[in-house]
Amino acid sequence: SAFHSGRGVDRVGDSFNNFISKYFTDKNTFTKKNYNSTQIYNGLRNALIHGYSLGKDLALDHTSEKDHLEIRDGRVGVDVYSLYSDLESVYLKYKKDLQSGININNFSIRWSNYPLIQYYESEKIKK
Repeated sequence: SAFHSGRGVDRVGDSFNNFISKYFTDKNTFTKKNYNSTQIYNGLRNALIHGYSLGKDLALDHTSEKDHLEIRDGRVGVDVYSLYSDLESVYLKYKKDLQSGININNFSIRWSNYPLIQYYESEKIKK
């Protein structure tokens, strides 16, 4: 999300939620499901990074693609294989957007200040 927004160390929540809302939609994900950005930010991202756990409203499991992001027993089920497939699908969409020039300036700003992401020579994106 930081590369998409071109942000520094501020506005983490805003840039994360904007990226999830834009890319983790039924038209971009492998599972054809929409992700709730606030739920993913609080229950997955924050909980994993800050507490090495999941939020109380999520259940990480290996269920099935059809049960992915569905409510079961009061919690949203996150199928690990579906999440992986959706991450891969979104990455390819974002990469395609960058290659066509969409948000390339934001990517360049972030990368020049915080080159935390590395890529293979064959994947270089023109600045």
